[in-house]
Amino acid sequence: MKFYQNAHKPCTSMFEKICDFPIFIGFVVFQQTLITLEKNKGIEGNDELIKVTQKELESQRVFIATGGSDGLNIASLHDDYNLIWFNSESEMISYEELKQIKEYTKLAYNVPDIDKRGKEYANECALMHWELLTINLPANKMTKNGKDFRNWLDFYKSSEKKNIVFNFESLITGALKCKFFDVKSSRNNNYTYKINLSNLHYFLNVQNFFTYKLEQKHIDVASDDQIIFIRIEGNIVYKVTPREIRRFCLSYVKGKGQNLDVANLVLSTPFFNENHLQGLEDVKLNFRSHDANTQYFFFENQVAKVQPDAISFVPHGSFENYAWNKQIIKHTIIKETPFFEYKKDDLGNDRIAILREDCNYMNYLINASRTYWRKELEESFSNEELAKEYQEENHFNLNGENLSLEEQLIQEKHFLNKCYALGYLLHGHKQEDFAKCLYVMDDKPKEGEDDANGRTGKSVMLKGADKLLQNRFLIDGKNKSITQDRHIFHGLYETNEYIQVDDADRFLDFKFFYTKITNSIIVNPKNAQPYEIPFEVAPKIVYITNYGLPNITGSDMGRILFVSFSDYYHAKTDNYREERRISHDFGGKNLFQDFDVTQWNNFYNFMLQCIQLYLQNRGNEFQAPQDNITINNIRAGMGDNFEEWANSYFYDENLNRKIPRKELQKDYEDFVGQKSAKSSNAFKKALQGYCKIKGYVMNPASEQGTDGRIKITFYCDKKKKNTTEECFYIQCDKVAIPTETQNIEINTNEIPF
Repeated sequence: MKFYQNAHKPCTSMFEKICDFPIFIGFVVFQQTLITLEKNKGIEGNDELIKVTQKELESQRVFIATGGSDGLNIASLHDDYNLIWFNSESEMISYEELKQIKEYTKLAYNVPDIDKRGKEYANECALMHWELLTINLPANKMTKNGKDFRNWLDFYKSSEKKNIVFNFESLITGALKCKFFDVKSSRNNNYTYKINLSNLHYFLNVQNFFTYKLEQKHIDVASDDQIIFIRIEGNIVYKVTPREIRRFCLSYVKGKGQNLDVANLVLSTPFFNENHLQGLEDVKLNFRSHDANTQYFFFENQVAKVQPDAISFVPHGSFENYAWNKQIIKHTIIKETPFFEYKKDDLGNDRIAILREDCNYMNYLINASRTYWRKELEESFSNEELAKEYQEENHFNLNGENLSLEEQLIQEKHFLNKCYALGYLLHGHKQEDFAKCLYVMDDKPKEGEDDANGRTGKSVMLKGADKLLQNRFLIDGKNKSITQDRHIFHGLYETNEYIQVDDADRFLDFKFFYTKITNSIIVNPKNAQPYEIPFEVAPKIVYITNYGLPNITGSDMGRILFVSFSDYYHAKTDNYREERRISHDFGGKNLFQDFDVTQWNNFYNFMLQCIQLYLQNRGNEFQAPQDNITINNIRAGMGDNFEEWANSYFYDENLNRKIPRKELQKDYEDFVGQKSAKSSNAFKKALQGYCKIKGYVMNPASEQGTDGRIKITFYCDKKKKNTTEECFYIQCDKVAIPTETQNIEINTNEIPF
């Protein structure tokens, strides 16, 4: 076996012609036949010998190996194997180089590696030279982690040489090319064309067309698998139809300059029907867009990668995860500098520094967190001009000079809470020790249980999340009996990114969703078998309501991340001087609908920073300030009737003294009516809540006995003996009713308020 390199070895003139490029080429019969052909050309009477020699050349086979090691291994199998390889594995044979070889033989084969880079090289080469045959080494006939011909040969190391040659010849017989039609000529120089189905499927696979089996975890085992046709471009996956595949091939052959007979063949052949295309190679893809510490979002130009320590952007096709084309966010993302900075001050308070003011969505969240706007913007001024001037200077400011430090801290906590909640929702990963429902509500204390407030901009925050999470599952919360519907989750799949219970009625059973927050979700679809979505992939839940959560317990608190909105945005009513819409803050322009390219870019970068904030602080949960939330939750459980009775009953004479429990219960029942009255246990819980709101102390320790209860003993004429009876003692130290800034402790025991 001889190997030559044209830069160092002399060649005959004919041999020099084919070797005049920077490759190694090995010959046995091929070299000798070339020399014989060269010697006999021009010699009279040798025409027949030349014809025979040319025929011998055409039958010779040339193999393009990826390197010297593979080349030597292939050549060692048979003397008739002629080898070519380049100085570099990434170097590809050019059109001119292949043309020179094909002047003598049509049997040129590429033998690429089967790893990712090898497949990319093979596809590039096959598309560049659509008549070049490619030998696909089988992955199941490789040694462990094998990728090239040498590893394939190692698989047969215990076999005899003739068996190895037989197996390689079988691979040669099955070699494929991207020219997916065969051409035959007749004696009268007419040509006929015929689709080669194997080559057609190979061409389509090279062009990244595949079949994909949709995972049907929730159907009967006996049901047929759902197979679809896809095309992959970088990391983006497109669902395609047989018609689109046919049109692609038609466009391709036209671009190759083929005649109308070929185009008509593509248009008329049945091989583009669905049944024939089922033979395309099947592919498995990873569509996970997150892990415990990472979140990906696919934009038109690149992929955003959010991690605790960095927000970066990577090109499409640079990693193994994929996304459906419908998941692509229609925006060309450009990285921006941070919009805010979280830190702790010297006293350990959570603080937020706003670094930029050019993101309208962030500015809306800032104003929706200004719980002291009325004091800051209205009550601090008697002059309307000064008030207007102050408002213009502090249009989007959590730390206005008219506020105390404590009030500034509370507003900052509200804003941090909203950013943190968005980050939690946008991160697709779920962890068992931090499974939360976002409970989005109004912060302003309710005047009564029917006081819905609303119009504060709660739903707009979720509209922002929907720009990145485009597959939510919506439940109409206004239907208070929706939780009694057996098919409430009909159409819910693990591909849904979150469940939104929108505008929940105050009588909607929130506890129905408890197990769905921390466990798997059972779906009972119409006309189909129920199925289970495991916790790890079940959608997170967002509950939007104008009402507090009644009878809240410590178990509830472990499942809920409260997000509360100030009434900075409001409709014009008796309580407000004017209407204030979100668009009023932005010159009449609406969020999202009126965004230009700059605002969209700022918005997306801000949302990515919210995810990073959450990833950095999963062990430091940013809850909304609880004072007003607690008041609203207590009032939701207590009810207007009870509060009205309590306000009328607990005046000076009934405070700071022991009152028999039965006497209190009887007075309450007479006030509200027997049918509307609470049970004895519910009455006590409501009274506990009432005392928290009013700043009273129920049953102070100084009045309690050894068993923790307050009792009185008296002589009962009816029973003719001494009787002991439980009492309630409501202590009032003449303190003012707590304001929004005063801390109200929450009972975290399992017993509700």
